[in-house]
Amino acid sequence: MKMFTVRTLTILTAISSMVASVPATALSLGIHTKDPDRAEGDIIQIVLPALALGTAFYRDDNEGMKEWAYSFGSTMLATAALKRAVNPTSWGERPNGGQYSFPSGHTASACSGAAFIGQRYGWTYGSVAMLPAAYVGYTRVDEDLHHWRDVIAGCALGIGFSYYFVQPEHPNPVAIIPEIGEHSWALGFQMNY
Repeated sequence: MKMFTVRTLTILTAISSMVASVPATALSLGIHTKDPDRAEGDIIQIVLPALALGTAFYRDDNEGMKEWAYSFGSTMLATAALKRAVNPTSWGERPNGGQYSFPSGHTASACSGAAFIGQRYGWTYGSVAMLPAAYVGYTRVDEDLHHWRDVIAGCALGIGFSYYFVQPEHPNPVAIIPEIGEHSWALGFQMNY
């Protein structure tokens, strides 16, 4: 139990430090210095996947690093393919008149990193990581760079590929399994020990 607490605090401290340092980093890099929340979103969309990979590396989790690569790579490929496919339609136009609106790549990246952390290491970590991911989505809409549908689709891609490729490091000891028949339904319980 003590090790879990130390690791939880380590990751929470790392996330907090990174989020707190975003404005200063943005200013030093010259990224949208006139618009701090846009800069924060730009940086967080890189920090969250990097934090996810860094967590796997820190824990010496080779399988986790492989799953991260599959999950994040698939998310980015699917996002790029959808942007290309949808761009000629009305969904490809950004609120500010630009192109390649659907889906939001920033949000897909941020949600992919946060969902990896939650799926692989538990939602004690993942729920904390989802907060900055949601903030990235907010900044994209607030800056007229995306519609809400773009942000929701990007986040769904990131979460969906994480659920597909990433297995929990330590599976839950109890699982609830729905059983649906033609004229009935039931809930089954499975204990892994």
